[in-house]
Amino acid sequence: MSAIWCTIHRHSVLLHDLETKSERTGIPIRLGDRVFIATAAHDLAASGQLGVIAVSHPAMLFAVHHPLRDATGDVAAFEVPMSQASALPEILGADRLLPNWDRSARAMALVLGYPTSCHMWPTRNDRMSPAATCQTSTLPTGQWSQQDMERPLDPSIDILLEFPKECRIDLMHLHDPLSSVATKEGPPPDPHGVGGGGIRFPGARKKDIWEPLPQLVGIQVGYHRSMGLLRGTGMGRWLALVAKAFPDVQKEVEEAMQRRSSGFGAIPAHGGGA
Repeated sequence: MSAIWCTIHRHSVLLHDLETKSERTGIPIRLGDRVFIATAAHDLAASGQLGVIAVSHPAMLFAVHHPLRDATGDVAAFEVPMSQASALPEILGADRLLPNWDRSARAMALVLGYPTSCHMWPTRNDRMSPAATCQTSTLPTGQWSQQDMERPLDPSIDILLEFPKECRIDLMHLHDPLSSVATKEGPPPDPHGVGGGGIRFPGARKKDIWEPLPQLVGIQVGYHRSMGLLRGTGMGRWLALVAKAFPDVQKEVEEAMQRRSSGFGAIPAHGGGA
């Protein structure tokens, strides 16, 4: 497994909503002295117990009460108590978020999520639910169409990705984030469960090597199989949601919002492997 994918695995968690019996993907993010998990808002219970499973860490239960929601962007956030934050895997800092980039240009993107349809794989105590990892590209805004969209597309909020033709399913070893128990390659599975997963640009390129420092640009919130598209919401929308509720993280949010792409945005869609 490449260094980039190992990094993305360590920065992703599987969320099990005990109230709605649904599963989704999440991303732990640190802003100032607070730690949040970013995910998709749809089907997320207003309160209850949320199970969190991460590579190389034991499963945890969080009591979630009224998570922050943005209905338009379909993103959500809930704060992790500091007493439990240390039990999370590596947590993204604000310096790894990229809210602003040129959506008019095509860019290589990496996506990861935990599809429900793959949970039929046999599991043991040393394994976690399989993760689907795909390399795809963003769809430039000049090629967007509002046809058949359940809500209008907004270039200041939305991200469209080409639905990948192939992906890899990694059954990760729970106690070793650098190893995969088993891997399958083939057509992507049904994307239910990948909602809340990150959309990332792979990082800066030096010569023929991608540095394993992917930048989080958005959160997956939906898919349109008939149109061959995945839909996401940019991190700027999620940051605004958190800053409104927690004024003490405003400084970190403002610094992140001022960050613009430098070698991450206009990456050729097929300009090198991950």
